[in-house]
Amino acid sequence: MKKDFLCISIIACLVLIFFSNIFFTSNTFFQRDTLTLFHPWMEFSKNSLQKMEIPLWNPYTYCGMPFMANMQSGVFYPLNAMFWLTDFVSAYKIYLFLHFFLTGLFMYLLLRDFKLDNGQALVGAVLWTFSGSIVTRLEFLSVLSTTIWLPLEFLVVRKLIDNANKKNIILLSLVFAIQFFAGHPQEMSYGISFLTCYVLYQTIARKKMKILLNYTLAGLLAIFLSAVQLLPSFEFTLNSARYQGESVWSKEEKAKYLSLEPGNFYNVLYPSFHDDMKKKQNNLTKPEHFWITRHYIGILGFVLAILGFFYFREKTRWFLLVLLMLCLFLAPGKYSPLYNFLYNFFTPLRMVRHIGTIMYIVTFILCVFSTFGLKFTRKKSLAIMCLCIIFAELYLYSRNLFLVTSGEIFYTESKKNNFLVKNKGLHRFVHTPLTYYGNLQISAKNIFDYSIKYRDRFYGNVNIIHKLFNFYGQDTEPDRFITFADKVFSKTSLDDASRLFGLANVRYVLSYKKINTEKYKEVLFDDFYIYENKTYLPRASVVENAVVKKKEYVLNYLDSDKFNPYRSIVIEEDEILLPDKNHRRLNKKDVKIIDYQPSIIKFETITDSPAWLLLNDAFYPGWKSFIDNKQVKIYRANYLFRAINLPAGRHLVTFRYEPFSYKLGKIISLLTFFGLLIAKACSKFRYF
Repeated sequence: MKKDFLCISIIACLVLIFFSNIFFTSNTFFQRDTLTLFHPWMEFSKNSLQKMEIPLWNPYTYCGMPFMANMQSGVFYPLNAMFWLTDFVSAYKIYLFLHFFLTGLFMYLLLRDFKLDNGQALVGAVLWTFSGSIVTRLEFLSVLSTTIWLPLEFLVVRKLIDNANKKNIILLSLVFAIQFFAGHPQEMSYGISFLTCYVLYQTIARKKMKILLNYTLAGLLAIFLSAVQLLPSFEFTLNSARYQGESVWSKEEKAKYLSLEPGNFYNVLYPSFHDDMKKKQNNLTKPEHFWITRHYIGILGFVLAILGFFYFREKTRWFLLVLLMLCLFLAPGKYSPLYNFLYNFFTPLRMVRHIGTIMYIVTFILCVFSTFGLKFTRKKSLAIMCLCIIFAELYLYSRNLFLVTSGEIFYTESKKNNFLVKNKGLHRFVHTPLTYYGNLQISAKNIFDYSIKYRDRFYGNVNIIHKLFNFYGQDTEPDRFITFADKVFSKTSLDDASRLFGLANVRYVLSYKKINTEKYKEVLFDDFYIYENKTYLPRASVVENAVVKKKEYVLNYLDSDKFNPYRSIVIEEDEILLPDKNHRRLNKKDVKIIDYQPSIIKFETITDSPAWLLLNDAFYPGWKSFIDNKQVKIYRANYLFRAINLPAGRHLVTFRYEPFSYKLGKIISLLTFFGLLIAKACSKFRYF
């Protein structure tokens, strides 16, 4: 027990040493996804939860979209709580320490379950913790937080196979649920597939169907426990571009995007073997996706893995070898004949992007094998030497992966930021290929200066921090939005796009170049331009008429001179289902937004005739509308937005986001959780 405690303490110390350049300074890593994606998400969650509200809806991205239903937001992931309790930089450091320590701890406990001694298990834990498959994931927090649970799941599955008691079933379901809340379904699906294959193998080998039944029961309990996240996320998936495939990219292109090039297999040994990694990282405008390509375990780790295969006496080694080879054949994606064959016959594979990330299963198996490689000697001094060499080797590789800069990058602002903040309101801004495509260079004195200028362009979701509304963003796109965006981005000039941008409430366009335009006004230049759209529509307006069109004709009609956005909206529903579409000309109309919150919006309207109220926020299931507290139907208007039929007179209109999927999921999760607590409590009293 003392030796185990010592080894676990060593893991904690090595994590501190590995990240000493940020743990003991005011610095942080420059990570583009952390800067533009996770920092805004965590701040948005923090602000909502401090008000005792679940952040269900994000109005600041893609004309509005679900927030909690996007799994990567990690609203229910327990270890994200630190982001809600302190500033982001401090929380980020705590987050990294906990996750790297836990992944080392879980791997150590798993290897001890393989009957390895303390020193051998420690070497394997260090190799896994600081391998490329873990270290390169610290930029993408949801990927890291999902990946680390695999060793613990494998450990509990092994215990469940040997001892099928209620405790192990409940423990496995809890770990599955936590991993699901961590937020990256693709990484989880790879791990679950690995574990399911292992369970099937053991079920057949031991001829015990009970093994599969207990594993299935744990999976079902995990589904019920995570229903509060699962049901909204499933609904969001059905309404996303990834599922619908409504984009200029085909589903096949998306599925095969960032396949692992065969040459990158050499990176298992040494991460700069295939190309000059440091040179690529210094090209900040086009950073390499290290979490796709750098699944290294080092030269010594690889040698030990080969030796370990022969010292691994369990029959499981052949199962692990076959699974390792299968992953190696799938990881190249479009370069692999096996993947291309399965893509045509296995439908779920078509929804998976970045197939190269399956290499983390390969790394995991190699780390298990490498631990057994130490069995060729019983000398503790050699094991200690291997530990030192492995840690030093992996530490040196990591130095080329990430750039370090001041933690102030998350808080420092400049002119363009201040301009948009100063002029913020219920209107949107946009980055568009019409103004920056092919010209993404940013001149800077150093990495800190570069990062400030990068944030200053409001890439990704940086706007969320300032409550600015971005027409685009960095997220899973809703299905209708991406089609609308493809239409407007395909225009040959910014002037040609002004009508559709205007319909989407886009007031400001950010540009890398000066534009000759008649429909926009230049309002700022500071090595970067901001243009104001002269014809943008307000967030909410009242119009007289509704035109009915089939879905496939709506966008072209909106973009034509036949459509007058100041008098009409376009509805896609059957004419018979509509109330009176056309009303007499309005002499008096007024709409005033009196409260605009993410999940609730209130208006005061005055009209002298029945009319249509248009809200230029995205139409999505779960939104409800009330006129004077009486619920009314919401229509999909102008392809992407919401509208209601408004009676004459003065009215209080409320839009409220109350998704049934969340309500149902919350009830299921709570009932399951308390049911397990009651069952556990009752099991302690025999008279029950």
